[in-house]
Amino acid sequence: MDVTAEGNPKYIVNDKTTDSIVLPLRVDALDILNTSRFVLTKDRDYDTDDDPNTVSNADIIEVKYTPELIYVSRACGYKSVFNNLSATRETDLSNWIIDIQVIKDTINNENAAHINIYH
Repeated sequence: MDVTAEGNPKYIVNDKTTDSIVLPLRVDALDILNTSRFVLTKDRDYDTDDDPNTVSNADIIEVKYTPELIYVSRACGYKSVFNNLSATRETDLSNWIIDIQVIKDTINNENAAHINIYH
């Protein structure tokens, strides 16, 4: 699987098989709705007459959230918290992502999963 931010050719994940990924959320402005879009590309094998052909299949997910900065301490400064998290998948004729489920709508711990992507 390959993952890029929409409009940015730099890979977040490149040619990896993994059970989890970390997606960087953009902060355009604080305390208002922000949007990050990601392209997840999966290669699928079609096996016809023992002649496999690999065809790329890209799905786009959109993550919406409201970022805020919370003061932690003088030594640590501020931390980012993302509120009102929602995620959707763009529908096309051959989606490989079946469903997206938001587990928790506030991101305040980067070590826990917040969105499940089913495929």
